[in-house]
Amino acid sequence: MKKIILILIFLHSINLFATEQRALFIAIDTYLPENPLGKVVRRSWVNLDGCLNDAMEMKEMAKAKFGFSNEKNIQFIQNQECTRNRIIEELNKLILNSKKGDIVFIYYAGHGSQTKNSLSAESDFKDETIVPADAYLGVKDIRDKELAALFNKLLDKGVVLTVIFDSCHSGSIGRGPL
Repeated sequence: MKKIILILIFLHSINLFATEQRALFIAIDTYLPENPLGKVVRRSWVNLDGCLNDAMEMKEMAKAKFGFSNEKNIQFIQNQECTRNRIIEELNKLILNSKKGDIVFIYYAGHGSQTKNSLSAESDFKDETIVPADAYLGVKDIRDKELAALFNKLLDKGVVLTVIFDSCHSGSIGRGPL
């Protein structure tokens, strides 16, 4: 009986310290819906073709080759779901739910851009950005400084983080000074 109890305690403790693999896939092909419901279009971005497909392929590769098999730990948002607020909300969920040793993978496919920042330490005084799906409504892009702050919260927790941006101007979007 003591052996069974010790084995159960041991198995339970393995689960307490087991790392989780979490993934967030963000794919935006549609930046201007066919019928924006009478909304005033403030910014115009060309719709893309292939971001959704690329993100689905990356998800399948993460599952098949890297063991991201727990569907409850994989979030996939696409097109008009990818509002500025939703993207930040999903990143904050990753921060909240992750713990030391967890593996987090984030993949973004969509438009990238740049915006002026007169206070930037970068020589071009520009911030790199990702463009959310609701940008046509005048919603601000998500700046590299905002993303870095969120990513640093994950890193401060001891999470193993991999981020891929499949977008223009992605060279320094999530990195510090080169």
